[in-house]
Amino acid sequence: MKKLMIIAITILLTNYGFGASAREYSFPTQMKVSIERGNDPIIKSGSNVVYPILSYFSVVMPPEPAEFNLYGVENEPLTLTAAGSRYLIEEHISIGDEIFFAVLDGENGIKPIRTVLSGPIQIGHVHFAAGSANLSRAAKEVLRQIAVEMKFSGLFGAYLVGQTDRSGSETANIALSQRRVAAAEKFLAAALSDNQVSSPELMTEAMGEYLAGGKDGIANEFDRKVTVLLYPVG
Repeated sequence: MKKLMIIAITILLTNYGFGASAREYSFPTQMKVSIERGNDPIIKSGSNVVYPILSYFSVVMPPEPAEFNLYGVENEPLTLTAAGSRYLIEEHISIGDEIFFAVLDGENGIKPIRTVLSGPIQIGHVHFAAGSANLSRAAKEVLRQIAVEMKFSGLFGAYLVGQTDRSGSETANIALSQRRVAAAEKFLAAALSDNQVSSPELMTEAMGEYLAGGKDGIANEFDRKVTVLLYPVG
């Protein structure tokens, strides 16, 4: 049930929809701020990896686009960097933040922008030695960084999935994956506390060899892991 519930979590806070072409408007349309996983890892050590949570602003501009700014919760201007057809927001954006758009000439006033999150976000995973449930130094570094990303994104829910390869029996692998996910959960909870995240929602599931990509009876280091997915709480 936990797995089904997490898979069903898709938080989509939509901005106002416009069905016609932007060329029919003299003002910007279809504005949104999306919170999503970046493509380049923050940490990649062997098979341990964690990705950043980034925010992008997208907008459809009129035929003669005007200069604009985005403002955050304290009315501070946000720093934007062009990223293809979108803009990367350099500051941390939390799922609960209010973002505002303003054309610099002031003719169109200030418009609120809602955030969009299609989730959960698979932020990374930590790997284990064969038959072990001990966290390596690299795995601990990854979990500490996951706690940081949770703090700044406002994604205070984490779903941790423990896995094994297919080199042991099904029963033994379920038990081993349970020990692995319990170790990762305990360390992540402590890291969140260190980052002043006081009420996270951490859920775990031990999948054993069920999600393994390797063959029966064959050790596969990439299957020996705990995967972490993030989602908003409340």
